[in-house]
Amino acid sequence: MSLKTIPAVDFHFPEDLTEFYPKTARDKVETNIAAIRLVKTLEAEQRQATPSEQELLAKYVGWGGLLLTISLMTIILSSLKNVKN
Repeated sequence: MSLKTIPAVDFHFPEDLTEFYPKTARDKVETNIAAIRLVKTLEAEQRQATPSEQELLAKYVGWGGLLLTISLMTIILSSLKNVKN
């Protein structure tokens, strides 16, 4: 499996991260889901992420603290159903 070649650009986090990461739990869930979808797309297209896609991937925050709230579980499960399709 070879990746389609695009000019390699290293991602750099901004110096001020106060506005970089999603703030609300819903935004974090939606960003995580978008990042998962993007990974599926990159794998299907066998290519590397563009700089803007790298930024989205860098905003993935994981599920740790988010899973503590039952209402968020509902959001995550519903969103993941859409990812499967």
